Amino acid sequence: MRVGVKSMIWYTNKLLRTVLDGLFVDHTGIENVKALSQNPNHRVVMMPIYKSYTDFFIQTFIFHYFQIEIPFTYGTRDQPYYIVEFQKWLQSCGYIFSDRT
Repeated sequence: MRVGVKSMIWYTNKLLRTVLDGLFVDHTGIENVKALSQNPNHRVVMMPIYKSYTDFFIQTFIFHYFQIEIPFTYGTRDQPYYIVEFQKWLQSCGYIFSDRT
């Protein structure tokens, strides 16, 4: 498990318990992803469409909960979140930043 993932799981768990009544997951779809990811002849590419880092947190939480290898995530570096420590933490969780220019 990557360095920052454990703290991300803890924070996401606290946030979800405080903010949401529940998180509904398509178990059939998750089991399909899990089966594909365990096959060495297949590579699974997750392509979330998101406008915030929340999807990254939730996807990581779900993968951890269902014991699926947590993938790297590729995304842009947005100006409002240009906080060096926050970016270092996300990178330690597997987030790969790119600039839009």
